[in-house]
Amino acid sequence: MSSEPAPDREPRLAARVAALLAPHASLLALATLLVLTSTALTVAAPLLLQKIIDEALPAHDVALLGLLCGGMITAGFLSNLTSLYQGRLIYRVGQRVVHDLRMKVYDQVQRSPLTFFASESNSRTQSILVSDIGEISDTLTFSLQSLLLSGTGLLAAVGVIMALNWKIGLLSIVLALGLSLVNRRLARRRFMLTNLRQDRVADMMRRVEEDLSYLGVVAGRTLGRTGFQRGRFLAASLDTARLTFEERMAGRTGYAWFGSALACIPPAIYWVAGTAFPEISVGTIIIIAMLQMRLTDPIENLMLVSADIQSSLAVFKRVFAVMDLETDPSIEPSREERDGSAGTPLPRPPATLELDGIGYSYPGAARPALTGVNLTVRPGEVTMLAGPSGSGKSTLGLIIAGLLTPLQGGLRLAGRPVDPRQLRGVVTLVPQEAPVFNASIRENLLFGRPDATQDDLERVLGAVRLTSLVRSLPAKLDTVVGERGYELSGGERQRLALARALLSPSPILVLDEAVSALDVITGAEVHASVLHHCADRSLIFIAHRIPVLAHEDTVVLIDQGRVTEHGTHAGLLDRHSAYAHLVRSQTTVAAPAPAPAPVPDTAGQPDS
Repeated sequence: MSSEPAPDREPRLAARVAALLAPHASLLALATLLVLTSTALTVAAPLLLQKIIDEALPAHDVALLGLLCGGMITAGFLSNLTSLYQGRLIYRVGQRVVHDLRMKVYDQVQRSPLTFFASESNSRTQSILVSDIGEISDTLTFSLQSLLLSGTGLLAAVGVIMALNWKIGLLSIVLALGLSLVNRRLARRRFMLTNLRQDRVADMMRRVEEDLSYLGVVAGRTLGRTGFQRGRFLAASLDTARLTFEERMAGRTGYAWFGSALACIPPAIYWVAGTAFPEISVGTIIIIAMLQMRLTDPIENLMLVSADIQSSLAVFKRVFAVMDLETDPSIEPSREERDGSAGTPLPRPPATLELDGIGYSYPGAARPALTGVNLTVRPGEVTMLAGPSGSGKSTLGLIIAGLLTPLQGGLRLAGRPVDPRQLRGVVTLVPQEAPVFNASIRENLLFGRPDATQDDLERVLGAVRLTSLVRSLPAKLDTVVGERGYELSGGERQRLALARALLSPSPILVLDEAVSALDVITGAEVHASVLHHCADRSLIFIAHRIPVLAHEDTVVLIDQGRVTEHGTHAGLLDRHSAYAHLVRSQTTVAAPAPAPAPVPDTAGQPDS
């Protein structure tokens, strides 16, 4: 993303900002009406003061003096009251717009293709959702309110001055226009600096996310690079501070000169009125001077608000860039999902999943990740996807789970074409780095099935051999596992994620290196227990370490995105195939496994 939009894009950017406010036009109109009322009441006070000076005081008219003073008090009270309510309206509109905008950005990112999350920094998304939209909140509340108050106050003051003496009023208008033109040039630099600063803030957040995470701290300490990590954060922080200072100070020198110039106006009015316009009354001269003094704050506020709005356009640009991201059509909610009506029910198990000529390529990749993959997954069968690193096994798992849309070929369930959205309703994937949330063990499990009972939770914990661990914890199931689950070991995190997947009602499970963090003995026991627990489900294993398989289990060997061997476990071993060589090289027991039985969850077993 460029640091500053092209000039011809600015009108379109402003139009999009205006479109955000359009649904709240009625509230904004009411707020504007209250601002006009407050401004009129504010202007009334000096006019009443003019009458006091020119008429009531010289004539010693107590009744008129009381009436005029009472009018000033009433005008001041009503002005502040209307100002209070218009502020409430502006804040309400601002927060509604910010909430809507934040949800639109969240939804847009959530609907983005899976490849977006691999290439885009999560800290940048966080910066936009929190920092950028937070700045927009300030713009839509404080800046918008200041714009309305200062703008109407300036117009009202100029109008009264014009009525009292049009020559001085004309001078005021010329001055305001001149300052506005100069301010536009000053604001452009602040616009550019704001955009650069937000990029640096995102970079700094990325450093914090990487270096101060559990894995970042471990890497820095074990490799002796903590000083390097601190140094690059220091550089990012200094750069952010420098840009923030330059942004805040941009145009401040000009504003100081303008303030000094405006401060010279009242003495000049007294001098001009006393020499060139002797016929003007004392009250009129004082009121003109007061109103000219009141021009100072609105003009300076308008200059600052204009700069804030100009700089906030850079923030809006970043937010709109996210809102314009390409989305994955398969993530879009269907009409049935939006209105809550039931769609056409998918075939439930037993049902056969067929992959026909599946092909996929990642953007910018030198070769396709998958080419012409054919595969049949029958109900209750175990399928093993094997192959070297980078062969395309995990990509195939993502396609089967409906997380990637194949670029060639298609998928069928029970003979009917099925799209990625429907696949996600019948397939659950457990990746090697499965997410564990900073919540309790119970909450992590219920994420897979919110209506699961206590018995359900205990059953899946037993299946992955976590019962003893949970019982040993002070809060049992309600123990919080920490950021990314780092209160648990790597193997415990993997088993917790696997237990969550076992809770899901999906008839097909894809386990991608789901027990890679376990030792050989524990991994074999969990594998056997999962087979028993999922006897009525289709299981697809993706692993470098081949688990114990039965004779009839299906094996698919993938190399450079193509299926090079496909058959049963026993059949491929008998042919002395590449798969057989892979199994022997890992010294995996090749004998057919007996009918698996539940493995008791005993304490004291090793875990990596």
